[in-house]
Amino acid sequence: RNIGTLVDLDLALDIYNASEDTPESNRLRWSQIPAGWEMNPQELDVAQLNTYHVLRATLRQKFNLDHISPASREPMELQFIDGHTQVASPLKIVLPVAASDHREGRLEIDGVLDDWSGADVLHDGALVKMFTRPALQRQELQRAATNSTVYTSWARGHFYVAFSLDGLGPVSHRTKNFVDYQQRRAWGEDLCEILIQPISANNKLGPVLHVVCKPNGGDWVERKSDAAADSESWKTLDTPGIRYAATTPEGTTTWRGEIAIPWSAITGPDGDVPTLLRFNFTQHKAATGESATWAGPVDFGRDETLMGLIYLRTPGGRGANDIVIKERGSGE
Repeated sequence: RNIGTLVDLDLALDIYNASEDTPESNRLRWSQIPAGWEMNPQELDVAQLNTYHVLRATLRQKFNLDHISPASREPMELQFIDGHTQVASPLKIVLPVAASDHREGRLEIDGVLDDWSGADVLHDGALVKMFTRPALQRQELQRAATNSTVYTSWARGHFYVAFSLDGLGPVSHRTKNFVDYQQRRAWGEDLCEILIQPISANNKLGPVLHVVCKPNGGDWVERKSDAAADSESWKTLDTPGIRYAATTPEGTTTWRGEIAIPWSAITGPDGDVPTLLRFNFTQHKAATGESATWAGPVDFGRDETLMGLIYLRTPGGRGANDIVIKERGSGE
């Protein structure tokens, strides 16, 4: 099936009750739905919430790939309605869906970005800040303090990502050929993270690829296999086929980069082009400690349980057949 195929989404929410009250007849209700989504049913009954108990509720929805637009990347809002008080508590998340078009012609990996156009834009604006305690307490969806522009395209041999990021800190003479993590978050220097998981036409999920890019032109690549899906272990990859270039124009706080990732690094030795990509992009700023993502909010950049979706599109249309994508969200 080609363009017009419905993509299935399983969104699982963990709902925690810290109160002595144990309300019954609770509901989950979609109150804000971005373009392209088909929320049916729009409400879901939630069982009684026992004290200090976590209840998982799963909502099954669909997205129509024929209706991809910039509006498909807007936030969606889900409300938890207390069965006793009828008070609605909102939860906003961003589960963006975008198309990445097949590239015609040569692409120079030089960090200049003059080979890219508005048609290649995946994101333009402020990313979604990672979880913070104030945001969780107020149930707010917070945006980054600066803007980020991310582009994607693809060809038979490679998947391409380019970016222009604001908020680069003062130049540091310290460079590292590894990544520091604090509480699972990449930390300590300006960097961006690219998280990719391929989905084939037969609904098979491939391994998760994690690429870290730095303003000095350095990169770090890891892969998490299906067998390690529930572990924190990642295997560092030696991928000479990946090409990355960065520029930091003098007198600005802007960092630009381009990266070409072989399909063999994403899908495995065969290097077949998949139908869809689960995808996320993270920017971390050393000067402020702020981390923000394309899909979110999440707690760390290597969290593959909640990601956006990229539809690999050709002029003739490239289809997806009976795809089911499982995501995990946050509780009330």
